Amino acid sequence: MAEGKVLVTGATGLLGTEVVAQLLATTNSIILVLVRAQSEEEAAGRLRALWWGDDTLIHAIGKRVQPITGDITLPLESQHMDITHVIHCAAETGLQKSQEELWNINVDGTRHVVRMAELLPYLQRFTYVSTAYVAGTQSGIITEGAPLATQFYSQYEQSKAEAEKIVRASTLPYIICRPGMIVGNSHTGRTRNFNTVYYVLKLMLQDKLRVLPVSSTQTVNVIPVDYVAQQVTRLTFVPEADGRTFHLTAPATHLPQVGELVEAVRTWARQNLHIDVAKPIYLPMPILRTIGKH
Repeated sequence: MAEGKVLVTGATGLLGTEVVAQLLATTNSIILVLVRAQSEEEAAGRLRALWWGDDTLIHAIGKRVQPITGDITLPLESQHMDITHVIHCAAETGLQKSQEELWNINVDGTRHVVRMAELLPYLQRFTYVSTAYVAGTQSGIITEGAPLATQFYSQYEQSKAEAEKIVRASTLPYIICRPGMIVGNSHTGRTRNFNTVYYVLKLMLQDKLRVLPVSSTQTVNVIPVDYVAQQVTRLTFVPEADGRTFHLTAPATHLPQVGELVEAVRTWARQNLHIDVAKPIYLPMPILRTIGKH
């Protein structure tokens, strides 16, 4: 099994939590988890609260999982110079967030993590989790080696593209992983984050969204969090992956349509919440070619 000392950012989020679980299950690594806290004791307490319900993760805290304090929006200094791998998952994906908030975490935060990593003498791999939506307004087949887009549908997309530029311009032995819109576990459906498509579904359940600006046959570019975590973890330890970019997306033929997703939610609401969610009106708009652009 692969081993080393791995620093994970964003380990309190949806993907980061799954990455830590994968590292525990498939490697012998010591896992350093960066947490915003005043002390390591406070950081450990925060992890226990956020990981509540997952005994494997909680029991690993203080053993193979070692909380360390830090805030990526500020310059970082590592007290662990023997770190061998960094997996940078931390990101702001909120639909309602301002440009300042997005840049503060996604761009400046990545710059701070990169600068810290460049000082690590034993670093073997820096894995940056980007997004497939750095393709921006481009259409057609977008290859991993294609130039980054210059026009985007959202500030989130642009912030992730800017972060990619920072990683590529560094001296790090990096890889870049570009997942689609990350949703819950493929086996249990469990999620720890209700941004992206969940935000839209929540508005529907609250009867605050009656019109969807897309066709009912438009596909939704979703990918389960456990699949993304498995691939991010595996690729982090593959030497031949150095300097490469990987799209972690599902085949177009396997993506659900908007109408299918909406009907599944309406059925679930009737069966579990005993409420009848109104069927939305689909009003396609030319500029919105796909769901999940934020």
